[in-house]
Amino acid sequence: MKYKTITIVDHEATGAYWRKRREKTAISLRALSRQMECSAPFLSDLERGRRNWTKDIETRYRDALGHLQGNSQGTLQGNPQGISGHSEGGQPALPRPVF
Repeated sequence: MKYKTITIVDHEATGAYWRKRREKTAISLRALSRQMECSAPFLSDLERGRRNWTKDIETRYRDALGHLQGNSQGTLQGNPQGISGHSEGGQPALPRPVF
């Protein structure tokens, strides 16, 4: 019998993490949405946990936020717990249940 490994993502906590990072840098939701080429309501829904985060969305969000901060590489260091499966300290965020 084969088992699948799944990752449980707390979309609300992930959104809250990124919202705090964005607000800490004083970047508006609209400025970030223009950089990501998506709508401000979509980003708002992500940050409030109403939409699901994917690795692609997280990468685009992180890159756009880094670019707007003036980071030469356009990326930020660190990940919220959830999407990549690891926290900023490199430890697994949540145990991965096996079914």
